[in-house]
Amino acid sequence: MPRLFAVTALLLAAAVACRAEDRNTITVKGKGTVSVRPDRLVLVFGAKGDAEKAADAVEKLRKKSKDIREAIDAVLKNTSLNATVGDSGVTISPPASQNPMIMMGGNKDEAAGNIVAQTEIEIRVPGVDAMKAGELEEVITTLLDKAVEAGADIASAGAGFNVFMQAAGGATGVFYEFSNFEASVDKAWDDAVRKARERAESISRRLGLTVGDAVRVRDTSAGETQVSESAGKNPMAAIYGMMGSDSPRLKSSGAKELTVEIEVEFELKKK
Repeated sequence: MPRLFAVTALLLAAAVACRAEDRNTITVKGKGTVSVRPDRLVLVFGAKGDAEKAADAVEKLRKKSKDIREAIDAVLKNTSLNATVGDSGVTISPPASQNPMIMMGGNKDEAAGNIVAQTEIEIRVPGVDAMKAGELEEVITTLLDKAVEAGADIASAGAGFNVFMQAAGGATGVFYEFSNFEASVDKAWDDAVRKARERAESISRRLGLTVGDAVRVRDTSAGETQVSESAGKNPMAAIYGMMGSDSPRLKSSGAKELTVEIEVEFELKKK
């Protein structure tokens, strides 16, 4: 008897599957695109200290970092910017002469036999999408100039001895991010779903049919959600996407096109 029940259940499942396969459907694609501007400025400065002894290298780094932070704070206290300042912690590297990768990357200290202690100081300034161009440029140039005067290293900030990062455009120290990237992605998804249904309805109407519920959905976006700059592709956007970042770090403050694509199978019904 249990075996009879099992066979009956299998037959019922097969019948349901057949009915599902027999129903009329239409499969369409919808591409959602929104134009957004990054709203957060990120300035990255490098600071380092080198010496024969690690303890001395760290002490030099601490002094330089303190000078840079004080210079940044002096600028920020005279503004209404709700900026935050942090650092990446301390990295201690062996003498450059003992590390061929460092030498290849061009990070050649005058004393190549010294131990190097370094960090990255990062300033995050929100709300830059509401700033006028001149105002934003003044914030950037003032912070850059004061930090460099205090001993910050911009040329290697975010790149250090990494040739790949330099080639990808990560060496200037000036970046832009979205504070709420997912909200922009949601708008693009809404646009993609709307366009998919509109396309399905346009085709089905010509066949004398109506569109029912979605029965199958597939995300057909190329890899991670695509972000392109208005003035060409930014390689850093693709790199951050591959690393799973929820907020691509971009080089320009201008408008970006954010694109997603979806494939939807809708059920078709008679009018």
